[in-house]
Amino acid sequence: MNIKQTFVISIVAIATVLSGCSNKSNRSNIIGVREGTAIIVDAESVKDTMDIMLSQWVENLEVLQFDDSTREAFFAYPFISISENYIGMFEEMKPFKLYDRKSGKLLYKIGDIGRGPGEYNNIYSAQIDEDADRIYLMTWPYCTQILAYDIKGKFVVPIPLAFTTSKAHFRVDSKNKRVIVSTLPLPPGRTTAAVTQIAWQQDFEGTVIGSVDGTVFALQNPNFDNEVMRTGNTLDYDFQIMSSTPVKRIEYLYHYNIKENILEPVFKANIIDRGINDGYTIFVNYTELSECFITHVVKPLRSDRPGWWNYQRKTLFVNKDDLTGAWFRLHNDFLGIGNIKLSVTGGHGQEGYFMGGYFIQLYDPSELINILKKAELKSSGERFDRIYKTRRSIKEGGNSILVFGKLK
Repeated sequence: MNIKQTFVISIVAIATVLSGCSNKSNRSNIIGVREGTAIIVDAESVKDTMDIMLSQWVENLEVLQFDDSTREAFFAYPFISISENYIGMFEEMKPFKLYDRKSGKLLYKIGDIGRGPGEYNNIYSAQIDEDADRIYLMTWPYCTQILAYDIKGKFVVPIPLAFTTSKAHFRVDSKNKRVIVSTLPLPPGRTTAAVTQIAWQQDFEGTVIGSVDGTVFALQNPNFDNEVMRTGNTLDYDFQIMSSTPVKRIEYLYHYNIKENILEPVFKANIIDRGINDGYTIFVNYTELSECFITHVVKPLRSDRPGWWNYQRKTLFVNKDDLTGAWFRLHNDFLGIGNIKLSVTGGHGQEGYFMGGYFIQLYDPSELINILKKAELKSSGERFDRIYKTRRSIKEGGNSILVFGKLK
């Protein structure tokens, strides 16, 4: 397949069926309460389930099949970053790759696996800063600096970190030479990457401007299966600590208020836990959109058969203004795809998620072709033509397909 055969289709939905975060929906009830700066939802008491159309949350949809002219252009389940002109992605123990957003062509490999200058073992988070001609990478499990490259992959002066991190997210403000970091608060002595600060802001020289002590947030069972999550869909700096071991405490989604240099709890969903002695984990993850909070809940179905196949996945939303909400099923009305599986982040297969201001979903070509064939049978008119055109544009034996749209 040559580059001319790669495609990108831009789609605008004809109409929105249901209102989603909007308070116009008569199928959602008040499920949240305000406690200080936070909205709290008792998820166990939420009974209603509604359907939400993807067009309620995204402006349009793009469908891009990536270049398959070289072996390096292929990937499995990457973490994805999208900017105005580029798509960046990384996988475990593989270098960061930069693709052209219009053609899907692999442009540059950013850094490499190794121990030399500009090399690394694993990437945990990344940022594409087109205005500054920079790509920033944060590594794990031991990170003392944010690696920096120009868009073509040339290694430039890194940003030293004020505190060593294990797993962390960040936001670089290149114009003002400032950095915000949020990290796992690991107690000293449990790992070589022990840190006592949960968040801080610094300059490009590593001088601390302000920090938040992480002692009260310290993990009960610290290990490398714990995560710090950040979706970055609003101007606020949001993050959540997620424990992968059974705990009775469910954490908040926080905003790091850099003016006051404090953490502000903004959202939490309470879920009944079986208890730490049962050996089960209930995963509660959050995504923030401009109008609402979304909660992803993963609970074990049976106590006698643990395993990922034995977990139930559900998702709810709550409106920030009127506190209405419900459990929901998300439908891609642009392409007639029903009941999309949602996740909080990438790298876990072909699930949809909201990250960095975009809805993102990655498909295997043959899987998407089969899904679209079924969607054609339920469509007519302009929608049928749109789905048919998209399906016919896919090369079944080609590279993966990215379905994405900018959030409203």
